Amino acid sequence: MRLISRKGQRNNKGSIYIFTLKMEQDDDMWNLYNLVTKGDFIQGKITRKVSLEKTLGTERKNLTVVIRVEEMEYDPEANIVRIKGKNASENKFIQVGQFQSMDIYSYSVVTLIKKYWDEAYEERLKMATDPACFSDLAVVLMEEGISHLFLVAKSATYLKSKIEHYLPKKKVHAVAHGKYNNAQIAFFTKIISAMLKYINFEVVKSIIIASPGFVKDEFFAFLKSELEQNKYPELKNRQELFILEHVTSGFKHSLKELLTSKSVQDRVAQSSAVSEAKILEDFNEMLRRNPDQAAYGKAWVEAAVEQGAVKVLLISDKILKAKNIVERKRYIGMTKSVKNDGGTVIFFSSMHATGEALNDLTGIAAILRYSFPDPNEDDDEEEVKSEPEEEEKSDSEETNEITQMFAGLSVEASLEEEKEPREEIKEKKKRKKSKSAPEIGEETKEVSKDNESGEDSEEKEEEEEVKPNEKQKVRKEMKLKEKADKKKQRKTEQQRTSKREKTLKTKQERNTKRDLKG
Repeated sequence: MRLISRKGQRNNKGSIYIFTLKMEQDDDMWNLYNLVTKGDFIQGKITRKVSLEKTLGTERKNLTVVIRVEEMEYDPEANIVRIKGKNASENKFIQVGQFQSMDIYSYSVVTLIKKYWDEAYEERLKMATDPACFSDLAVVLMEEGISHLFLVAKSATYLKSKIEHYLPKKKVHAVAHGKYNNAQIAFFTKIISAMLKYINFEVVKSIIIASPGFVKDEFFAFLKSELEQNKYPELKNRQELFILEHVTSGFKHSLKELLTSKSVQDRVAQSSAVSEAKILEDFNEMLRRNPDQAAYGKAWVEAAVEQGAVKVLLISDKILKAKNIVERKRYIGMTKSVKNDGGTVIFFSSMHATGEALNDLTGIAAILRYSFPDPNEDDDEEEVKSEPEEEEKSDSEETNEITQMFAGLSVEASLEEEKEPREEIKEKKKRKKSKSAPEIGEETKEVSKDNESGEDSEEKEEEEEVKPNEKQKVRKEMKLKEKADKKKQRKTEQQRTSKREKTLKTKQERNTKRDLKG
């Protein structure tokens, strides 16, 4: 992820933080998903089917919109972040408050507008924009006839390739006729081609090849023989990157087993995923030896933080992505107090096997300096007291703020002036009527009549405001009817002409028959 610009603006109601970001790596989608929360604004380009007034047809157009985020989805297979919400920038084709979705792909540029910013967001942004944090570990898990290639980054684990190839049973007849060897060679060549396609050897620091049995040894022996024949020059000087390990299976659940093994941790100490796995293993070991020195759960960890007993705080990004800002502030306050007391805070990604294991333990845990039993072991865990949040602004007010903000900061956006809300129009009309109000000396009956007439006039004016929209609808319906009538006329004319042609043909055939008989 590349940070193009970073700007801030303050007003009487608080601060606004604006970031223009460009997606460049696979991890960027996951990092963006963790940066965006409900209530934020995001600006980007979309393609929308638009109805044309002149031709009464439809056309796809590229539009720049600002969406107030209500829902977010991350698709790791397609590597897409899907944003859903209401439009906050009025233009010719989309009204304010209309629901709109936005798909963010690789190499797309978006502008993120946030009203709340904390240390966790700052660390996530630094991690996303640091080129050293990209996928630095590759893992190939294999069995006989099946293989999975994973790229392990700091934020997530990605399955890049799944290879399946039929291998006949290792019998004497098959080996003698070379059937097994030929199938095995084809299987291994597919794995090598997948490695060359998906692994960036300038960034990757180590490649782990793991399997049950001797499949990994056979593959590495085949790879060496191919390199001796001057094949695959990209791998010729990189044989020291390969690490052979034993696992129970060739599927994804063996990743946790692989990353927690001591032999892998000694050789791949620089990888962030391995360090997270080691810390989680230390927590599990402490939980076995002294359960009172390994806290987990919101209430227990918070009580230990207040006593200054936390040595290492383990927290999942799933918890930090809370919809309630008050709850998020609570967790951020815990991380700050742990750092102030000299402890360490480690954020786990829920896209890793280690993050999934931490989520099973309520998403937050801590290794304590000394034994501190759970004070709420007998009692039920207290619920989070959510303070009353600020009242949500109307769509028109938010649109006005965003348009002014974008205009002041010169961000590219196709925003138009917004129409005044109905309440302001009514207030203006009341002011005008108050100027032309009757004098005090007039009778009360006349005043009541004037009031009634004023109310009627207000209703008429409101109807007049609605009338233009109704007129447009009627015009469109009339045009559609005219089109349909023209089509019917054309069809009837075509049918008539076809009938005439048929009758002429039959007459000509009759005349020719008569001439022949005569």
